[in-house]
Amino acid sequence: MKLFVKELTFMIHVELILLILIDDVQGNIESLLCNSDILLVKGKLIGLIPKLDKEFLVSFDVYPNKFVKVWQSVIHFTIDSDKSQYGDRVPGIWFHDNGSGSLYISAPINGDADSFFVTNPIKLNEWSNVKVSQILRNTSYVYTIRLNGEVVFTCINNQVQIFANVKVYASDPWHDAQDGLLRNLFIINGNDLQPIVVLPADIEECANLTDYGDWANIDCVNTNGSCYFTCKCVAHYSIYCNWESDCLNTNGNFYFTCKSGWRLNNNSCVDVDECANLTDYCNWENSDCVNTNGSYYCTCKSGWRLNNNSCVDFNECNELAKYCNLTNSDCVNTNGSYNCTCKSGWLLENNSCVDVNECNELAKYCNLTNSDCVNTNGSYNCICKSGWILENNSCVDVNECNELAKYCNLTNSDCVNTNGSYNCFCKSGWILENNSCVDVNECNELAKYCNLTNSDCVNTYGSYNCTCKSGWILENNSCVDVDECNGLAEYCSLTSSECVNTNGSYNCICKPGWKFENNSCVDINECDSLIDICYSTNNVCVNSIGSYYCYKGEWGTWSECSVTCGSGYKYSTLNGKFKSQQEAKRSLLCMNKKCSVDGNWSNWTTYESCSNSCGICFTRQERYCNNPAPADSGHGCFGSNVQYLENNTICRVNGNWTQWSSWSLCSQPCQSGVKTRYRSCSNPLPKYGGLPCYGQNADEVTCYLNKCKNVTLNFGIIFTDEVYIAQYSNPSDEVYKPLGEKIKSAIQNLYNKFNKTVPFNLKLYSIKNGKDYQMKP
Repeated sequence: MKLFVKELTFMIHVELILLILIDDVQGNIESLLCNSDILLVKGKLIGLIPKLDKEFLVSFDVYPNKFVKVWQSVIHFTIDSDKSQYGDRVPGIWFHDNGSGSLYISAPINGDADSFFVTNPIKLNEWSNVKVSQILRNTSYVYTIRLNGEVVFTCINNQVQIFANVKVYASDPWHDAQDGLLRNLFIINGNDLQPIVVLPADIEECANLTDYGDWANIDCVNTNGSCYFTCKCVAHYSIYCNWESDCLNTNGNFYFTCKSGWRLNNNSCVDVDECANLTDYCNWENSDCVNTNGSYYCTCKSGWRLNNNSCVDFNECNELAKYCNLTNSDCVNTNGSYNCTCKSGWLLENNSCVDVNECNELAKYCNLTNSDCVNTNGSYNCICKSGWILENNSCVDVNECNELAKYCNLTNSDCVNTNGSYNCFCKSGWILENNSCVDVNECNELAKYCNLTNSDCVNTYGSYNCTCKSGWILENNSCVDVDECNGLAEYCSLTSSECVNTNGSYNCICKPGWKFENNSCVDINECDSLIDICYSTNNVCVNSIGSYYCYKGEWGTWSECSVTCGSGYKYSTLNGKFKSQQEAKRSLLCMNKKCSVDGNWSNWTTYESCSNSCGICFTRQERYCNNPAPADSGHGCFGSNVQYLENNTICRVNGNWTQWSSWSLCSQPCQSGVKTRYRSCSNPLPKYGGLPCYGQNADEVTCYLNKCKNVTLNFGIIFTDEVYIAQYSNPSDEVYKPLGEKIKSAIQNLYNKFNKTVPFNLKLYSIKNGKDYQMKP
């Protein structure tokens, strides 16, 4: 790429070593270990990180050969030991002891030194990639675990720390090593591009020579960061060796020297026992020295552990279940050891802590009158006997009758308190039957309770009442008759009736000229009698209300019927002189033919023939000639009894998805990118209240491209706003530093245009005067 700004120009040749990593990680590349396979060996220390920052990423590939049901270490970052401190697992990774192939990944998160996550099982005899990162996003540190590029766990860590002198084991000294290999181990440490600190200090491949090669007559030369071997002169083969080694070849002869930790004895190298002079090598208090071939190591005595270069007492009581595993025991720590004792209330018998039964010595433990002793695991309780309660350190009687419902819960019962107990009995008027208080019916003995003439007995719950019978009233302790006829309107409410009092009751009778019919007093038509009551006077009988009259005269002829159809009356009038101006008139029921009835329509009834449909359809309506129906030669209904109505409804259109588009390109050039495809709800669009499409309009999947690699880019950059100076001819000159920063800024701005952040190392190989080149527009 070329940048043109001003007239003065010169060209700088830049080699950009670019490490492409996952999209959300940027930082200081602390280490890039060799890509060859690393055999997992118990206690193999492969490096030391002087400072592990709050932001980091650890990535490696693991190849398991077999799974067994025991914890097997893969890789372990620790500041001191297995898991006693915050930072002892930062992180630590094992295969789970259930033998399924699941990874147990532990790290210090939110104050928990062993905050762990268990993955799904990985495949046997295949390479799997593991990434553990802790990245600052906005103001939060996000801890993330990726397995083969997929995020399997993430959380916010609110208690992050910087850890110093972090040892890296593959695998650790405290667990069995996983049968398998590691490769492509690298660590990104920190949040800015600082000078590279190499990690580890160097992998000691030669520490376990047989792990890497089994050639005869070779030695292993460990080189800084290398993963291969070179032959040395060994014993008599040195006469043929001309490499720099422990074996020195001379003209016509050779000689060798013993390695460190060995001394020459009778023409052989024998081990130096450093532990023979303990104070020279292991001078810690409470430590032991262990000699090994060619070396030694110092360990703290049993009950002590290493802390800040000293052996300090190990508090076994912090792991109570491991050391004092007797149930109901206590642990007492001592210098270099510990004691286990049974808790209070327990006694050691047959190597177990058994409960002490304090109630066997009742007078010693529970000495209150009216009290009982109840033994419990490791203790005892003194309780007052039933019916007694503890007050002022004495057992006093409980008055159960204060809680009547609790103790005497029979309905209609009374409670009588006694010392330490109580009695329940039924109240007056009640009797105990079948464990219940039932009412006594005093009326069964009427003469005993109610002995008045004309009286009744009424039983009540728990008692009874004596009342006078109906029609009698209590006066002077006797039941006397009530004269209901004194209040005629109250008792005889019939019109034209009379009241007749009787003992204890009364009778209502109709007055003369009236008779009782349908619960009423109705007038008696004396003129309808078979006996001509007016015959003796040769008069005509005319009925009146409650009586009748005899008039001289004759009845006139009958009139026409009052109606032309149906039921009516015809009338006849009495001719003659009357005692009053009232006209004497008689009537007679007349029956003509039945009246005809014309029919009439009912209301319309609608039948939906196109219910829940759309488009053009019809609705059917019916009515019936039954409101009323025609009868007795009446006319029927006029018009049609059926009609159809047109119904035109717009149909709803439900939305439907189009086909998926083609997949997009991967969002990352390597590793952990995604590709996307789209569709739209337009096949067809929802209309007229139709339903929208169900589901998502976008879909994405993870795309696994090639793993990220180191990429070397050669840039020819032309700066037109810099003046070439003679010092630029020497790339090691101090004047290069500000120019290098300017080049970095230009490259970073190029990637920022695409919203990408790419870490890189910059090396300047040449810088030349722009005038040496033929410039083009």
